[in-house]
Amino acid sequence: MEEAIDWISSLPDEILTHILSFITTKEAVQTCILSKRWRNTWASVPVLKFEYDNSHLDGNTVEDLKFEQFVDGVLQNRRALLDTVIYDCDFNRSTWKPSMEWLHRVALLRPRVISVDITGADNFECPDSVFSCAILESLNGLSNTTCLVLHLDYSPELQLQWEKDIANCRTFKNLKSLKIISQDIIDDFDLIACFLWHSPALQHLTLMAEIEGDTDEEPRQEVCFQREYLENVTISCYKDDEFARKLVSMLGRYVKTIGNIIII
Repeated sequence: MEEAIDWISSLPDEILTHILSFITTKEAVQTCILSKRWRNTWASVPVLKFEYDNSHLDGNTVEDLKFEQFVDGVLQNRRALLDTVIYDCDFNRSTWKPSMEWLHRVALLRPRVISVDITGADNFECPDSVFSCAILESLNGLSNTTCLVLHLDYSPELQLQWEKDIANCRTFKNLKSLKIISQDIIDDFDLIACFLWHSPALQHLTLMAEIEGDTDEEPRQEVCFQREYLENVTISCYKDDEFARKLVSMLGRYVKTIGNIIII
């Protein structure tokens, strides 16, 4: 019988790494056992997908630790620059406080997109460089992003850190699109104001309220600036017209003219 030919292994590196971009990083790393040809191919994949679900375990942190060691190991073996990093994890709330130190290495690899989705953890240790724009600006990080999506869950410690560090940023000079998803959009309005102030190129703002807030509540911060123009504003608040009008009124304190307002 004629021996089968391994056509896939004969493909150029750029095609192999593109194929591996469609699977999780754990699956991509496992291809290293296929042959010598595949031994280091995973280390050049432009997309890293770290996916982990420990919500079903009770009192077991061993798997959590192994996962963090895996993430660190992958990033330590990276040399090529990244396009996308996806970190989608569901931890057991009672057993683990995930570390985010891996973001230091990710920033050095200058990915175009960073997506972080963490559920199930009461809190997590986030490196200062994530919020310190003075540091990130030299790593082509947060200060230079063009599109930013923030999903804010209620965390007093994180909220204070955002308000302190974002306010100290000199400028998000390239930010054109900002989307903020919040459980309490009114309470987070001071943070929105900081972005309006420090993002001169901002064109599109989307506000998504996960729960309806108190329409009588006002932002704590006094208005100390007013930008001339914002092209588009989209507000999603479960078709609560009164609440939407409240948000538009609050935006009017910081923006003289809004081109288009869409309420969904």
